[in-house]
Amino acid sequence: MSEAKEKDSHATVTQPADIFVSYAHVDNAILTGNKGWITSLVENLRKLVSRKMGREENYRLWMDFRLKGSDAITPEIETQIQNARTLVICLSPGWLKSEWCRKELELFCASKDDLKHRIFVVELDVLNQKNTPETLHDLLGYRFWWKNEQDRIRQLGFPLPNGNDQEYFDRLSDLSADLANAIKTSQSDNSQPVTAPKATIYIAPVSDALYSQREILINGLKQYGIAAVPRSNTLDNDIEDNLAACSHFVQLLDADSMLGIPVQRFEVAQSAGKPILQWREKTLDYTGEHINEEHRQLLDDKTVIATPLPDFIRIVHETVLPKPKEKEDKKPPVNEGNKTIFVHAGLEDYERALSVTKLLRGKGYGIVLSRCQGAPKHIRQSIERGFKYCDVVLVLQQIVPAIVIEKFLEKAQDYSQRRETKPSVLICHDKDAEILTFFPAGVQTLECHTNFHEHCLEQFLAKMEP
Repeated sequence: MSEAKEKDSHATVTQPADIFVSYAHVDNAILTGNKGWITSLVENLRKLVSRKMGREENYRLWMDFRLKGSDAITPEIETQIQNARTLVICLSPGWLKSEWCRKELELFCASKDDLKHRIFVVELDVLNQKNTPETLHDLLGYRFWWKNEQDRIRQLGFPLPNGNDQEYFDRLSDLSADLANAIKTSQSDNSQPVTAPKATIYIAPVSDALYSQREILINGLKQYGIAAVPRSNTLDNDIEDNLAACSHFVQLLDADSMLGIPVQRFEVAQSAGKPILQWREKTLDYTGEHINEEHRQLLDDKTVIATPLPDFIRIVHETVLPKPKEKEDKKPPVNEGNKTIFVHAGLEDYERALSVTKLLRGKGYGIVLSRCQGAPKHIRQSIERGFKYCDVVLVLQQIVPAIVIEKFLEKAQDYSQRRETKPSVLICHDKDAEILTFFPAGVQTLECHTNFHEHCLEQFLAKMEP
């Protein structure tokens, strides 16, 4: 690592992580409930290690809430791996297939002299040793699988553990005890001062149903040096004083109005002039008569982000600790104004479209954004303008129903016939979006992972550039 890069990396770390969790994204897919198997494992592991260490504050765990397995390892994550005291590997076929995961192991090993008591292997499946990295061959594994009477492999606590999964919790208890011993030994050998957080935000107390999500949010942000107030999920009477010491107000919402408490907290944050970030599940139904109007308006506010929780954690992180802007003379616009992009999205995906157009303009592209609200005449004019001036049509589909996109594609076919030079049509299609049954010839698809502005834009630009 160069001297400059090493300096930047150390500047991003508040203190070394005692536990770094390495896992494959595919192993954390949500099959039931609101979390994946890996997330559940880490939550339970945190609680048990905290008991062994005496307090939660006596150690630090890092888990990357990435959204897709194709992301690149950032300098911040690279530094976290190299400085971590121990590494927990959730070993599976998916982990072995992941270049990301293998790179994490490589970076960890390169920065350590003694590995025997620093790497802990959680076995999710039966694996042939010859297919696993040689570094792991002599290490003790924690077997989270069993064979049934038909010799079929079953994962412990899958898809989510319950109180009857004794073997699962026995293995987890062994893992937590060994981890705690390794951390204590490492900390006594190389104690480092705890530095102040980079930022402190107010995370409003929630209903019992959202308790787990609030803990995930707090622990996820803690990894980036963002502290939360109040730490416990209890209503604080001194909210004004707490808010005064915080940069942002963050609130998790569900259909429970909690006798008006979420609305009251929101209004206090507004009066204090704090930037507000709110979250709810995309699938939350708040249209029923059991939801009072005041709470319904809160759930429908423009500051509420309906997205998977890991995505929201990243949004909060990037909002609270934005990356420093690069000098304009360092990166000239890619396009230099030679192409105009017609960005179209339905009402449900319009916020994403606004983000994409902003980034496209920053890259030097001309843009036309279709309207989806207002007078029908103005909506029609914006669509006609887009087809008239664009070089490329970029259609975003995440939540919007397929029939809306299909109607637009039909219009695109009609308008294209009126032009000598036909525009290219690209559909940025989320992997969970409704399947299209009308797909004209020549239309290209970009597969997305719930974050159009990061993932699809890169693919889009790659297709646009010669």
